[in-house]
Amino acid sequence: MNTPRRYMMATVARHMMGDISSDEPDICEIDGEDEENYIGTWVQGHGFMEVKFPKATTRELTDDEKIYHNGRVLMMGRTPMGTIQIPDAPNTAPVPNEPVVVYTRNSVYRLGKAGEKGTRAIVKDGVALSFGWCVIKSLMLHRPLVLMGLHGTDPVIPFVSSEVQHIDLH
Repeated sequence: MNTPRRYMMATVARHMMGDISSDEPDICEIDGEDEENYIGTWVQGHGFMEVKFPKATTRELTDDEKIYHNGRVLMMGRTPMGTIQIPDAPNTAPVPNEPVVVYTRNSVYRLGKAGEKGTRAIVKDGVALSFGWCVIKSLMLHRPLVLMGLHGTDPVIPFVSSEVQHIDLH
């Protein structure tokens, strides 16, 4: 039975390689289920796929957990691998299509109006970026600006800023 992808909290986790449970509740990403288990992966963990999280020990996120996890950047070493996007989190903010100026702790980013596929020009005040076009992946107050720098139309350069302090829409 297929389930829409969602995030939950779990402790007990079983994989065909063995028990990969957590001592403390931790966030997991669920993309399926059977009668007794949710099926997915730990968000930060061993990279095991098709992990079974028993329904009896797995629960929905609280609103506070949704706010805490929503917009978090997932890193592998110094490389951003993605962000946690929880659509119904109280701190969810849609990425605007209009031009926007983003003030972070360290810099100011000026982003142009989004095109049909979300592509837009980007300029970082005071410093040249290695790309001039990007697609915004996550833009939230008190979280990093996460975007994918483009080479032509190909997404090639993941980018994560310092924490966003202020956003001006133009």
